[in-house]
Formats: sequence, C-alpha cells, structure tokens
Amino acid sequence: MLITKFASMRDMETYLADPLHLQVAKFIGGVLDTQASVCCEI
Repeated sequence: MLITKFASMRDMETYLADPLHLQVAKFIGGVLDTQASVCCEI
C-alpha cells in the first residue's frame, strides 16, 4: 500500500508526471492483479 500526501494538486500533478514515477508505476502495473487510486482535496 502506498499513501501519499501533497501540499497542492499541482504538486501531485508534478509527481505523477515525473519520469521515475512513471517507470515505477509501469512496473507495479505489471506485477499487480488489481490496483486502485483515490484522490481527494480536503
């Protein structure tokens, strides 16, 4: 399980577009049967 918190939506968007994050996400997508994500702003 991975839980992340960001100071702003912009920070989250920067994280999601980071090349290293994209590589890790691709790997994780290949080894997991299911995955889910939730995004909310409080």
